[in-house]
Amino acid sequence: MKTDNRVPLQYGYLTFLRDRLEITDNCRMEKILILIGFFSSTLYGLWCVLAYTGAGNPVMYYSGILILLTWAFATPFLIKRTYKQVLFYKEIGKINMQENYGGEYRAMFRLKRGKIRFVHLDKNKKHVKLFVRKLNELHIKTEFQSLTA
Repeated sequence: MKTDNRVPLQYGYLTFLRDRLEITDNCRMEKILILIGFFSSTLYGLWCVLAYTGAGNPVMYYSGILILLTWAFATPFLIKRTYKQVLFYKEIGKINMQENYGGEYRAMFRLKRGKIRFVHLDKNKKHVKLFVRKLNELHIKTEFQSLTA
């Protein structure tokens, strides 16, 4: 494996191989934290709704309803995300790149089946240029958006 095929991320590496892209980052920890937040807030919302009595404060009841509705609308967005460690080039539809505030870059891989995979690149422009060059070599469609003011 050449070192030219390895692009540093904010936390990990992207490795471009012959037929696939390997991603090593902290996505498993992110997934666990999202699930913990999801289940704990859902349980709290259910507790607020079920513990409400007519003589009690209705603010807790309505906050429980609001929490449950928020997660009902957020769940489809969480389902569309993927945390795959290996993406085959034939799976990738296109890549949207954004420059965030502070100079960091984020790449959003849209897969052909509708799933989304985020990768956070670091601030080093040399690594971003290497990433874009490797994508151009592999003929993968990219779009770039700058969010800086």
